[in-house]
Amino acid sequence: MHNKSAATAVAPLLSLCIPTFNRSASVNRLVRSILACDTSDIEIIVSNNASPDDTLDVLNELADARLKIYSSSENQGALFNMLRALSLGTGKYVIYCTDQDYFLANQLTEFLELLRHESQISCGFCLLPVDADRPTRTVPAGYDAMLAVAYRSRHPTGYFFRSEDLKAIGFPDKFSRFDEVELFPLEFVFAELALKGAALIYRKGLFQPEVSKSVTEHKSSTTDGKSKTAFFSPDSRLRMSIKFAKHLDRLTLSRFNAVRIESSVFLSGIWVSTVGYRSIMANEQLCAHYRMGVEKISVFQVIAMAARFTKRYFDRRRNDKSPIILHALVICCFAVSHLISRVAQKIVT
Repeated sequence: MHNKSAATAVAPLLSLCIPTFNRSASVNRLVRSILACDTSDIEIIVSNNASPDDTLDVLNELADARLKIYSSSENQGALFNMLRALSLGTGKYVIYCTDQDYFLANQLTEFLELLRHESQISCGFCLLPVDADRPTRTVPAGYDAMLAVAYRSRHPTGYFFRSEDLKAIGFPDKFSRFDEVELFPLEFVFAELALKGAALIYRKGLFQPEVSKSVTEHKSSTTDGKSKTAFFSPDSRLRMSIKFAKHLDRLTLSRFNAVRIESSVFLSGIWVSTVGYRSIMANEQLCAHYRMGVEKISVFQVIAMAARFTKRYFDRRRNDKSPIILHALVICCFAVSHLISRVAQKIVT
């Protein structure tokens, strides 16, 4: 660990946790923009995954006690670094951001005030600027909070958690097996924390993800877009939906609410593996970021992909649910209901 002075006796309200690998320029920009905020209520945790560039050199030049830098002697993978960054935070809350993000300093004071006065908040996420038309809201613990935040597979920047609740569910060790969580451990964390306390969805956000030309220039160090194992591929999205559903089976929920949550998991899975995948493959910047070529996917292909997802999903759930036909019918009916509700909300807002 490298830091400029001993930790203070009083823990900060918020730890901003940044895993990084080989992106010295962007992580330096991000950290400097956070340190420019004149508050002692925060700390910055940087978990450096054995970057071969000058990441440590540029960060060690920043003389600020709020900055704490941890570095591995060898690259231990993206999952390890994500979990380590969050687990090292000493704040009452920890918030995750990637090393490519831009910090929106003018939102910090209001966000800290919310955390300070909303004592029941266990977890939540900051909406990204593209979602800023949605209102800030607090969702009560249990089914409502799970539906709002769990298993959504969003861009993880802006995910935040109450530290004592993380420890209570066995974080990070419980979520450290790649074969169980892949690159989405925080979705499982959300599901469990939503049963412990309320969830906060913060409208204004704290971060702007990297966009446009800079995305093209920063190649992904964790994802090969040409591989069927890429996290956004239809195969991977199906696999994660099954894992989410099996994790849900182990949680303490009424059967009725569990089925409603699973229907949301199914709907989200089928959406991101078809419409979402089509959007990614048509985006030149993202394709360049993931080292793959642009591909035009037709509407007919999307429909075929949705049908294939549905068949494979319920084939896999056959071993867990009986009778599977009734289960599939109920899930699909609830999924349609969720879809209609989301469309109605979009129209209203």
